[in-house]
Amino acid sequence: MRNVIRIGVLSQPELPKQLEPMIEAIFREQFRKLLSIVGPKNLALVSSVECKVRELACISAVEEGLTLELEPFETPREGSEEEAEIMAKIHAILEKQPSTTELEERIPEMALAKFCDIMFLVFDKSAPDQSSRLEELNRLFFANKAKDTRLEKLIIDVNCPKRWSADADGEVYFDYVTRASGQLGVSSEVEIPNQLIKEWKDTVSATPH
Repeated sequence: MRNVIRIGVLSQPELPKQLEPMIEAIFREQFRKLLSIVGPKNLALVSSVECKVRELACISAVEEGLTLELEPFETPREGSEEEAEIMAKIHAILEKQPSTTELEERIPEMALAKFCDIMFLVFDKSAPDQSSRLEELNRLFFANKAKDTRLEKLIIDVNCPKRWSADADGEVYFDYVTRASGQLGVSSEVEIPNQLIKEWKDTVSATPH
């Protein structure tokens, strides 16, 4: 049995600059909530900084007191050279933080879905090109539970418009997606289910530090 609950982030590359504060606020709010449940020694974010959403997650995690398991930096294929240089500098700062552990290899998207216990999915749900990808990520993420003794899993499903508009900030919201043990379907909740919180607490309290 282990005592680290790992969090992953998968997102679309697009994030309107005007929505960055709202997405960062969601990360910080959720990290604080999770920290209050299991404590900083038991919570780690697994991420890189090569897109704005994941960069915000990394910075928020370090500043809120989580462990950061930082993937190696790779220059993004898209974007300007200046943006890549800024990302590289942020990565260099994050890797020097006391709470950061550097990973030797990057984790592919589907492997990350298998590896983590909690997953932020930050996508524009109204975009038709995302629906099949999100369905596959949900299926893969929850399918693992039946095959091993890992914790029951949780998705923090964040809707984020790809493009800015006058009402885009009103379209940023999130809910919790989980699956009760033994069920094939998923359910959407406005709060983290108490059963899941109890499982997390029981797991970390049963593991020697």
